[in-house]
Amino acid sequence: MNCQECRSLVERFLDHALTGFTKRKVNLHLSRCADCRTYFDRRRENQALAYRALNAALADVHLPERLNIWQSVGDTAGPGGIIGALPEEIRKLVQPHTENHLRTLKAAETFDRDLLLEAFRNDPNTAAKCTDAAQLRKLIDDMIAATAAYLPAGWQ
Repeated sequence: MNCQECRSLVERFLDHALTGFTKRKVNLHLSRCADCRTYFDRRRENQALAYRALNAALADVHLPERLNIWQSVGDTAGPGGIIGALPEEIRKLVQPHTENHLRTLKAAETFDRDLLLEAFRNDPNTAAKCTDAAQLRKLIDDMIAATAAYLPAGWQ
């Protein structure tokens, strides 16, 4: 693996979306290439910084307001500029996750299993391990059954 290939996979690596051979190749390259390791460490620090900043900014915000903030991450990150404009690099990093969190929350709010299935398909951790719709539906059913005591009556 060369540096360009490795760097093109870093975001997916950080999202735990790589598996098997590709993940091992990236790990091996990072262990041997100081420049790519530095690049990887910076991307990981940026990701952690973005998540901490968003979580800290949203810690005291109630769920409906939080949804409005997450929906506007691509623009000003919230009504009234609660967390201000995000740098483009960070926006690109968090936007896919934000959109999928919104999809999951909307599915939870509307008891929509199909939308939840779409969210599972778009989650890099799930998508890396399970692509079959029947398996994903079983995973969703198992998750709902295991957490039924904590879910609103619409999920029963």
